[in-house]
Amino acid sequence: MYLVAENMYVNYSYLSRTFKEVTGESYSDYMLRLRMEKAKELLAQGIKVYDAAGQAGYKHVNYFSKSFQKYGGMKPSDVNK
Repeated sequence: MYLVAENMYVNYSYLSRTFKEVTGESYSDYMLRLRMEKAKELLAQGIKVYDAAGQAGYKHVNYFSKSFQKYGGMKPSDVNK
């Protein structure tokens, strides 16, 4: 978001506030939701957990697994079960 604010010549705080007013969620929550939805789609298609993590933008599978479980209430490996 910093780069977006810089390219638009607006203050980062202003852009963050405006984003939340328009969408109803913070930018970080928005990005987390998109990443988790993408990962869930991939896992439902039978993609391996480490591949889904990478495609959702996570470098470390363990961190992805913890985030996925915290966000979705289930382990990534349980999506296809």
